[in-house]
Amino acid sequence: MNGTIDKWVIVQLYLSALKKSEWIGAISLGYTLLEMQLRFLVKSKAGPSGQPLDDAVVEKCENLMQVAVLARDKGFLPQVLFEKVKTFNAARIRAIHKLLTEKVTIPELEAAASSVSPLYKEIQDLWLKITLGPEQRVGETHA
Repeated sequence: MNGTIDKWVIVQLYLSALKKSEWIGAISLGYTLLEMQLRFLVKSKAGPSGQPLDDAVVEKCENLMQVAVLARDKGFLPQVLFEKVKTFNAARIRAIHKLLTEKVTIPELEAAASSVSPLYKEIQDLWLKITLGPEQRVGETHA
């Protein structure tokens, strides 16, 4: 092992931070996880054209919200999900940058940290379809 941190290790670190109630760490790792999922989304065939975005376009995005805006504007990310990403990012900014003012509460930190997992799943569900059988996918029902 060369000591690098791969994407699965980031997931493990996030889950470990949650379990230990290390809210700031979980928020920071969650930010990375959400950006990762958005990058996977725009590099998938889940957009309206069925084609991933070019690497050069995606690489111009320097942070979570830039990738979220790109994903929304190119039709990969529904507006309602974009708003959830935006809400998480606002909570993250408040948690990190307002901590010193003593105006951020532990429940606010916990809520921001805990909001990542369901949001991660919602984004992942847009680009990663899991087939259970020859005709059924997770989330689909057949009459």
